Amino acid sequence: MVDIGKGDKGKTIRKRSIFVYLPSEETAKTWKELSDKAGSSISKFVIEHVENSLRQEDEKDGYIPRLQLLEELRRLREENKDLQKRTRLLDTVVDRYEKELQTHRMKSFADEEFRGRRKYETQLLEAFKKHKEIRKDALLNVVNADSSDKVAIKAIRVTLENLERYGMVEELGGKWRWLL
Repeated sequence: MVDIGKGDKGKTIRKRSIFVYLPSEETAKTWKELSDKAGSSISKFVIEHVENSLRQEDEKDGYIPRLQLLEELRRLREENKDLQKRTRLLDTVVDRYEKELQTHRMKSFADEEFRGRRKYETQLLEAFKKHKEIRKDALLNVVNADSSDKVAIKAIRVTLENLERYGMVEELGGKWRWLL
């Protein structure tokens, strides 16, 4: 038997306590095992299940039973997992298309035989207008190019040479400066 004590705390505990006699020791053992499995004390376990039962009878407050909430949580986690997988796949596809588009845009700059008008790399021009100076080692990042992409590197070089020829940029050691 638990000693409740004689002070104010003991009186409060006595006023809130009830004793429940279960139909068998097996039932008591089962409930205790279930409460352990749920990670709660037997008191909290019983309170939760009694409250759940009472609220199901009185559905006015929109109460959703714990079991239903757990099932919904499981379903949402699974859906979230599927959506994350799909997002990763779509990100990969978008990255591939962006690289393909960039390669396509830059081919005219890499082709020394090309004749006609070329559209300068918009990202590069916008970056120069915004920052006025760009370090040479940052140029690939500015246009989201890969350092192993020889076509992109050649296109950037040709673009910079053309911009320099027209007096739009100048090379200053380890960086390029926008002049306009």
